[in-house]
Amino acid sequence: MIKIDGIYDEKVWKALGDIDGVTALGVDFWPKSFNFLQGHRFQELLQQYFKEDVSYLLHFREEKDFVIQKIVDDTQMFLGKHYDGVTALSRVFLEFSGTLNFSFFDSFEMGYFVHYDSDLDISVYDSSRFVKGIIFSYEHFEMLHTRDRWSEFLAYYNKVLLPFIKQRRLKTVLKIDWNDNLFPSLIDSIKFDLLNFEINPKVEVSYRQLDIALVKKTIELFKKEVV
Repeated sequence: MIKIDGIYDEKVWKALGDIDGVTALGVDFWPKSFNFLQGHRFQELLQQYFKEDVSYLLHFREEKDFVIQKIVDDTQMFLGKHYDGVTALSRVFLEFSGTLNFSFFDSFEMGYFVHYDSDLDISVYDSSRFVKGIIFSYEHFEMLHTRDRWSEFLAYYNKVLLPFIKQRRLKTVLKIDWNDNLFPSLIDSIKFDLLNFEINPKVEVSYRQLDIALVKKTIELFKKEVV
């Protein structure tokens, strides 16, 4: 299934939510992101267009705890008031990149996804109480492949990462760009729960003018190849 990041306005939220196979939408709260969305605007969109069959990932990159907590509190308050709180909240996750601090992430007592950091031992990931998924970067995989280190990583993945992922029942996500050409041994060796795209100029006809037809076409091509 498909996750698309960088939802920045109402038109894009509605359009992407209606595409077949798109089961997760990502919102970026990192102020330096081109797709930055303010917290109050996210709440407005969530209140208008929340769907219980879509997952929502709220991406932070080393933001202050009170910034994250405010968005968490507002989201929980709305979903608890207007939906079955337990069911609805199970569709909303935090997402963290940058420096990984699992005790900090756990403090929000909410399920979250983290961007994979190859420098961290697996025991660090296992220390988390609320981690629900790991996001792998195709750019990183391509670097390993180019440097003839892919086989080494794959052996580590099968021996260490995969058993941990299965034990903790984590979701695996592959973050890719719209024009990436995935090398065959990746497709054959690792199965991912989600393919993760991000809105960028490659699928925009102009600044913040999304080419929905191109998005749909690209998604269909990747679904045939990978999903």
